[in-house]
Amino acid sequence: TMGMLCTAVFVLSMNNFGPIADNGGGIVEMSGQGEEIREITDMLDAVGNVTKAASKGYAVGGSALACFVLFQAFLDEISILINKPF
Repeated sequence: TMGMLCTAVFVLSMNNFGPIADNGGGIVEMSGQGEEIREITDMLDAVGNVTKAASKGYAVGGSALACFVLFQAFLDEISILINKPF
């Protein structure tokens, strides 16, 4: 768990890059900028999609780890309640 928590800051910043780049593209489109500027924001949006996809694996791994830890805590409480080790 400590290994996952140590990298949480980096993963959260990667996860937040996608929507920011997408909003930038929307602003450029709504403001009527030239096509060359829209091409730049499209490339940034593609990078944002990749970072969002890469950080999904971290979210799934973190959720699985939380499930295992919570289930083990449940088993520990049950073993205390019935006075038998699980």
